[in-house]
Amino acid sequence: MAVSLRRATTNDHFCGGSIVNTEWILTAAHCVVNTAPSSIIVVAATTTLNSGGKSYPVSQVITHWNYLASDSWRNDIALLKLSTRIIFDSFQQPIPLAKPGQFIPKDTAVRASGWGYISMWGTVNLIDLRMVDLETMSNSYCQSLHNSAIYPSQICAYGGTGKGVCNKENGGPLVVDGTLVGIFSWGQPCSAADCPHARSAVIVGWGGVVGTPPHHRSCSQVPGSVQATACIAAEEVNPHLRGGRVENHLGKTTPVHPTEIRISISPSSAVELNTTSALANYATEAAVPVAQEESNGAVIPAVEESRVVGGKNASVGEFPYIVSIRRTSNNVHFCGGFIYSPVWVVTAVHCVLGRVLTDITVVAGATNLNEGGESYGVIRRINHRQYLATDSWRNDISLLRLDRSIIYDSQKINIPLAVPQQTLHHGVPVVASGWGYTDSARFNRPNTLQTITLQVVSNDYCQAKHTRPIYPIHLCAYGGEGYGVCNEKPPPVHPTEIRTSISPSSAVELNTIRALANYATEAGQGDSGGPLVFGGRVIGIVSWGDPCALGVPDVYVRVSEFIDWINENAVD
Repeated sequence: MAVSLRRATTNDHFCGGSIVNTEWILTAAHCVVNTAPSSIIVVAATTTLNSGGKSYPVSQVITHWNYLASDSWRNDIALLKLSTRIIFDSFQQPIPLAKPGQFIPKDTAVRASGWGYISMWGTVNLIDLRMVDLETMSNSYCQSLHNSAIYPSQICAYGGTGKGVCNKENGGPLVVDGTLVGIFSWGQPCSAADCPHARSAVIVGWGGVVGTPPHHRSCSQVPGSVQATACIAAEEVNPHLRGGRVENHLGKTTPVHPTEIRISISPSSAVELNTTSALANYATEAAVPVAQEESNGAVIPAVEESRVVGGKNASVGEFPYIVSIRRTSNNVHFCGGFIYSPVWVVTAVHCVLGRVLTDITVVAGATNLNEGGESYGVIRRINHRQYLATDSWRNDISLLRLDRSIIYDSQKINIPLAVPQQTLHHGVPVVASGWGYTDSARFNRPNTLQTITLQVVSNDYCQAKHTRPIYPIHLCAYGGEGYGVCNEKPPPVHPTEIRTSISPSSAVELNTIRALANYATEAGQGDSGGPLVFGGRVIGIVSWGDPCALGVPDVYVRVSEFIDWINENAVD
């Protein structure tokens, strides 16, 4: 019933899954989100990665419509439709699904399986399918051990005394008495001393597979590894590119997203393990040019404001990674940003260039500008040394070092960066969020965080709409036909707030309505410096756009082009 999901071009295993019937495979949404069906191969009927098995191309990927990576990876479930049907035999069979309303009590014996590395450092590949016996724990106990929210649609499991989840086989099965009750979703690596703190989440109960009843867990989550003498553990790859949590050599934790089950022989002490893995991780990071800090004496460039006209209010905690950047002197919001690690925030250079550090305050955990949130001072700023405002604001990315660490909770937590060399096709839906005016005439400015769904457009299309150059390091998005960014002043501009509005039949009418009323839903830019998100990862940073140009895309910093720069510079 277990299958291996592999990359069609390289045959590399990247996630697990389970056979539902002759043409459908169940896996985790985060494994396949933003992945073309043609790039995935499902291999069944094998327990060994380097031989045997039967391969099936994928014709369709369906991820849960309400998958929320930013909120504990809720609804982390997806279906893959095969191009050819599986002919069942003794080596490939479907697994019965959990029944609607089925309750899995704590201390239930469950079994997880998957492929991965046989060392914490990923030096030796695990070729054969491995299994591990775990026990479930109550969600309330699980919640007490973790910063991220644990929902009824998730179930936690661990390896018993002296064992814990070091991470997954994402998308793989969690089984009770021959029934599929869970899908590997995410987990927190652990040391031998705190293994009971490990957790994972799985969701079964969507798309007609299994109905998820209220107040019951019909899905479950599994630790991708158990750490004992020999343990399945997640390799501590760059902690900023993953999703559970990983201990670094400073003893602090940052979110990670497990993608493979790892097995490792545990060193004699947790300290030795954490130190070794952290140092090995840093040793493999790519070198990049050292960034330079800007002088506090520089002239502060004007930051023009655009907005989300008609954008809907965000729910409390819906975007826990976004921050409001304000003037310390008057507490006025002027730009957005996002949390990269407990002490580093990412924003746009044009937002902070030349500003006195003592007059910059970062507020995290707030949905409303007038209340809530926690304020942090800024003690260091690193602007990209090749930032060129005169050339389409190239390299418009900056790092802010906070004066103390953010303590993660449901209202404030970091967001994983884009996948390196990630390709986003024309028309892919993305989400922007920010604070700003709700009308072009600046009559109304909401205090509540606004959010809007936009669409990615190709750089070629974007270039055809702009007079300034669009470079590969740029990413463009807009709100569909008849939509565009509205700014207060002629270009060059730097949008600082997102807006939306339904497009009337003519540009003249549209501009008139924008100026006179909050006529909703055109996609404007999103708070300068703020995040553009796809699949639970930040893919763009709001940079610039043209004012009130009907159908003209907005321009963002393409985060996938700056991952090395961020990782190299956001260190103490």
